[in-house]
Amino acid sequence: MAKRILLPESDPAATLLTVEELEMGFSDGHVEAFRETVIAAIRETSELLRTEDMPARWRAQLDRQVRHMRHYVEIADLYLAKQSGSGSSLIN
Repeated sequence: MAKRILLPESDPAATLLTVEELEMGFSDGHVEAFRETVIAAIRETSELLRTEDMPARWRAQLDRQVRHMRHYVEIADLYLAKQSGSGSSLIN
């Protein structure tokens, strides 16, 4: 069974990365912003998946993308926990 990732409510103070910033790559200091960007993308894609008139092949593709994005959040969480030296901030 896949690990469950709890998505926080929208944080208006969260700094999301632009497409250009994502394409350029990022340093250790950008991991939290990357995580927030991916969470925002998961939230938006999940809302889109709630539409009923979406073709099945699109739905399947978006569902796969959400699963991959959740994996990116897991990786960011593990990295941030390792950087902080605490296991308490790991995902559940």
